[in-house]
Amino acid sequence: MENIMIYPYNRDYSVYVEHQGLLNGYRVSSLVSPFGWGLVGETLKFGNREYVVTDDFSEALSCSSVVWFVNDDLPGKITVIISIRIFGSKCCQWKAK
Repeated sequence: MENIMIYPYNRDYSVYVEHQGLLNGYRVSSLVSPFGWGLVGETLKFGNREYVVTDDFSEALSCSSVVWFVNDDLPGKITVIISIRIFGSKCCQWKAK
């Protein structure tokens, strides 16, 4: 199972955390948000897992094998999630509306 860090996390991406069981072979391990967004320190609980939003990218990266760089500022409200596998050659890209 690969550990995923979501960056920059905002509340719109909680659906991916809540339903991560649908992401075969992946588990959300870290939620990283810029300090100025007001989410740092927020605790989220989904099922038996609890997450604390952090602004420490380096620390979160140390326990992740995949980083999802998310961008929802595109025209037409299309959400793009780009996944980069750390220490590997395979990169994946997912798109969701």
